[in-house]
Amino acid sequence: TAVPAPAGAGSGLGILSVTPNGPTASSRESDSIVVIFDRPMAALTAIPEGPGPALLRIDPPAAGRTRWLGTKTLAFTPERRLPQATPFRVTVPAGTRALDGTALEKDFAWSFETMRPRLVKHFPQDGQKFLKPDTRPLLVFNQPVDKGRAKGRVSLIGSDEGGREKKWEV
Repeated sequence: TAVPAPAGAGSGLGILSVTPNGPTASSRESDSIVVIFDRPMAALTAIPEGPGPALLRIDPPAAGRTRWLGTKTLAFTPERRLPQATPFRVTVPAGTRALDGTALEKDFAWSFETMRPRLVKHFPQDGQKFLKPDTRPLLVFNQPVDKGRAKGRVSLIGSDEGGREKKWEV
């Protein structure tokens, strides 16, 4: 969803909205980075071939195409899906000019983070009893998870035969 952004100071160029902004809940939310300006930035033309204008600075860098959607909306579409659980900072640089000559008075920057891993299913279920000692737990996440990076960050908590809490590191 679009999150309103503060307009530029004074009579300079302003930015009305940016998306994504902040943490994302689905991978689709970061399929495009979109900026809506407060005045026309580009004349209406046929969609050009090629990579489009390099107006946005994205950190970490991402290859992709930039296109105007109408006269005020700029959309960047990455060539590949952005890496999950990664913070990005996007900047529209100071001096960016609208068609009427007004300029962005200072850099406009915002951040977003692509979707983090989330546990969506597990076995055994909470409170499940009478499991065989060799039962292997199953954890299903909303995206691939590197076992090496998960080490020390995922643990299972249960109880032993006496009802005492027991914790296992994954």
